[in-house]
Amino acid sequence: MKHISGFILLIVALLVGGVIIPVGFIYGLIKSFWHSHIGNGLEYENRREKSVAIRLDEFVNAACPELFEDCLMKVNGKYHFGISGQTLSLVIGLNQIENNLTKTGIIVCRLLNLFERDHCLKYAVQYLNQIKQ
Repeated sequence: MKHISGFILLIVALLVGGVIIPVGFIYGLIKSFWHSHIGNGLEYENRREKSVAIRLDEFVNAACPELFEDCLMKVNGKYHFGISGQTLSLVIGLNQIENNLTKTGIIVCRLLNLFERDHCLKYAVQYLNQIKQ
């Protein structure tokens, strides 16, 4: 049983999260607008949603590394998916610098660039500068 306890915990967390997250998100949205001015509510929600998006990105990266490495990377390179605390954008950017993205990886990177110019590259350069220090 101890060998599958992590898997069981993951399934339970996904089921509970699938119910609680939408309810909690809607509740928080209503509450933040109810107790503040519209501008303040929008600013707070934007910060919170960005934080949640980053954590979800990290979770997806940690949960599906084999899928992303097979679909987005040309070869088994220097930078790998699945490292805790790293986002997909970061790892895609690191592999972009190494010229190690498949056509699918390049497409994903370009899609992210629609929302923010040089999105993946920006996080990769920031990360590389941090580890140099």
